Amino acid sequence: MRVLVTGGAGMLGKTLVEQLSQKHQVSYTTHHTPVKSTSAKAIECDLTRPNLNLADFEAVVHTAAMTNVDQCQEHPEQAYQANVMATRNIAASVAGAHIVYISTDFVFDGVKGNYSEEDKPSPLSVYGRTKLEGENEVPGDGCIIRTSIYGLGSDPQRPGMVEKVIFRLRKGEAVNGFTDQLFTPVSTRNLALFIEEILARRLGGIFNIGSSQSYTKYEFIRTAAQIFGFDPKAVKPGLSSSANYRAPRPRDASLDTTKAQKNFNTKVWDLKKSFETIKFEWEARQY
Repeated sequence: MRVLVTGGAGMLGKTLVEQLSQKHQVSYTTHHTPVKSTSAKAIECDLTRPNLNLADFEAVVHTAAMTNVDQCQEHPEQAYQANVMATRNIAASVAGAHIVYISTDFVFDGVKGNYSEEDKPSPLSVYGRTKLEGENEVPGDGCIIRTSIYGLGSDPQRPGMVEKVIFRLRKGEAVNGFTDQLFTPVSTRNLALFIEEILARRLGGIFNIGSSQSYTKYEFIRTAAQIFGFDPKAVKPGLSSSANYRAPRPRDASLDTTKAQKNFNTKVWDLKKSFETIKFEWEARQY
């Protein structure tokens, strides 16, 4: 299958290029950020510009987005261009291709939690709103994934949250984990397997993909510390009100993943397996 992955320099994009290239003919878009890949073809382009020359793909996994929540809040027009117009331009340029769009749990306000695919979105932030508007640009036969991802950054200069935590713990610093924020995260490696199945079966509709239970950020970071060999007591409980965010966050963004559990052959990994996989990859990068 001829597959295009947008945002090949991102955390999920790079993982997808590596995973999908094992079975498919993969190309990926990049803009400003160079990516090294011997298994896929790079396409340099600005997705916010109309009339993109991206024809002849059978499937597109659209991971490219402006994901920094606070930057989106401060630059709403830039967020609109990156998250809405880019999606519109891609859909127009790959007519007939199967589009898989990576959305977010931030399309919900976090008041009740455990949101199903049928719950009405009500985003609190510019980021959540523009990602929801991006969903509306996906063709009817496309697939929308609402999720919250974690994993290694795409290169040492772009570390992910897990790496940032590990760097601080290695220096003997205490790390705070919020006890008042809930989510249902999934690792990029695990999500890539779900996406591979979506492409193979050409699935459409909305799917919540995440952990089978919700976790506080505190529980999540403590588990990471333990798997990486640090004392989990170095992770201290804290409240999100101390973070001085510029954009509001949902308190409970947990997703009901029952539909995905029933419809996919792929299984979600628990935190232990996910962090062990991340640890293995992280250690391999140290050489």
